[in-house]
Amino acid sequence: MESVNIVLRKWQKSDEDSLVKYADNSAVARFLKDSFPKPYTYTDAVHWIYFANRNIDSYNLAITLKDVVIGAIGVESQKDVYRKSAELGYWLGEEYWNKGIMTNVVKEMVELAFQNIPIVRLCILRE
Repeated sequence: MESVNIVLRKWQKSDEDSLVKYADNSAVARFLKDSFPKPYTYTDAVHWIYFANRNIDSYNLAITLKDVVIGAIGVESQKDVYRKSAELGYWLGEEYWNKGIMTNVVKEMVELAFQNIPIVRLCILRE
């Protein structure tokens, strides 16, 4: 099963090509926030990697298979009266859908979120 070989890790500068390969897909973008670029370009990938590794209000990781990025997962802290809450978001390259990968990835990210972010609540917004 492919999900056994999945690793979550920090974003690297060398991830741009595989990020564009899987993110530039209307089926992937369909259920994501409007801020997700459509089309997804190399420049978008460069900006994302910079943002993901430097943003203090979120915890963003690459989903990799054999050290190739196939998706992304992140937790974004909320503000003001919601400061003890965070939002979980993720996407996966279409060819990896329906293989049980995200079930394991989300479980791992939930554990990491509560270990690394001072929150008491984690939610996934459904559109």
